[in-house]
Amino acid sequence: MIALDGVAAIDEDDDGNAASGNKAPTMASDHFDKHKKKWNELVVSGQKTPEQIITALTTKHALTEEQQREIKSWDKSAN
Repeated sequence: MIALDGVAAIDEDDDGNAASGNKAPTMASDHFDKHKKKWNELVVSGQKTPEQIITALTTKHALTEEQQREIKSWDKSAN
C-alpha cells in the first residue's frame, strides 16, 4: 500500500511503542512540490479535506506553515 506521501508504508512503526520525544523531520520542499498535485486533486475532488491530508502527512513529516497554508488553500468550499 502507498501512503499519501508516495512512500510505501511497509516500514512504519505499528507496534504502538514508538519512541517518545522524536520530532518528525520537516518535509523537504522538493518532496512537497513533487506530490502536491495529487494531494490537491484529492481535495478538489472532495475525496479528502485539507485537514485529512495534513493529518496523514504529519504522521511522518512535519509541515512548514507555508506548506499547511497551501494545502488549506486548495479547499475552495472554505473560501
